[in-house]
Amino acid sequence: MKTLCEIEQNTEYIITVVKAEEPVRSRLVSMGFARGGRVMLLKKSAGAQTYHVKIEDSEVALRKEEAMLIFVKSKK
Repeated sequence: MKTLCEIEQNTEYIITVVKAEEPVRSRLVSMGFARGGRVMLLKKSAGAQTYHVKIEDSEVALRKEEAMLIFVKSKK
């Protein structure tokens, strides 16, 4: 499994697990980061500290610390 920090841009992945403690876990799940969700990395900021991500039909920005908590697998 890879984290959102390790995936290729513009490729769709499936979320397998969110390894975060409360209240971070609840916040991520409320944004759509739940098991089985479709996610795509659109862009990394300079220094890879912020990640612009498409989750289902929404776009959000995550800090590196949050992106490291979301594990994904290839859609293929």
